[in-house]
Amino acid sequence: MCVDSFFLSYKFINSLGLCFDIISVSLIWHYGIPDKVPKETVWGDRYKRGALERYTRRSALGLRLLIYGFSLQVFSNFLPI
Repeated sequence: MCVDSFFLSYKFINSLGLCFDIISVSLIWHYGIPDKVPKETVWGDRYKRGALERYTRRSALGLRLLIYGFSLQVFSNFLPI
């Protein structure tokens, strides 16, 4: 099998989607799911604004990677063998 055809194969795309899912679940587990609650009431004065923004960005990244990973896994089912 040629290297170029491997990167376009359904096995590689499915594995890439699975890697995205594993990374995203670990991000969501550590940073939580982003919510719509006003952050000032939850975080208070003891946390800095930078930490709040970092948590929000990383949790949103986790959700995006989860969606991309599942999309790649579904897409790989429709590729020719």
